[in-house]
Amino acid sequence: TRKMMLGSFRVFFRHMPVKYHTFAYATKQFASLDKLAGAMRRDIVNFLFDNLAELQSYDMVKVYYDNGQHSIAESLHRAVEYALSKDAVVYRSAQPSEYRLSQAADYICTMELTAIKYAEHTATATDEKFFGKWSDFKKGILKETRKKLV
Repeated sequence: TRKMMLGSFRVFFRHMPVKYHTFAYATKQFASLDKLAGAMRRDIVNFLFDNLAELQSYDMVKVYYDNGQHSIAESLHRAVEYALSKDAVVYRSAQPSEYRLSQAADYICTMELTAIKYAEHTATATDEKFFGKWSDFKKGILKETRKKLV
């Protein structure tokens, strides 16, 4: 049933007009949580500046985050407020059950994390049951998902 639901969401996601970019960090590569937060902030600011022209073409930029991890929320707020006008940004609490865009973000993060796990040979039995072998996952779901990569 869960695999069938995933398949249905894949079809839905395929037709969503979204673009994405992800950041992945191995926490053990940072001496402290503050160093990690600094790296996240820097990467978000660089991404925002690289895409500033497109972002400025909108009247309002909405930032959705569920505030699940304080260091991520703080890094996100500080980076966005540094790169964009405070008057042009609205923050919203994102509960995945209430927003399709949030569900799509969860889906993207799951696919990108699964790709990392396959690449590092740490995929679980559940990953392989849902997505098959690395080559199948890479040629199918991952390729389909990354068509929306910025």
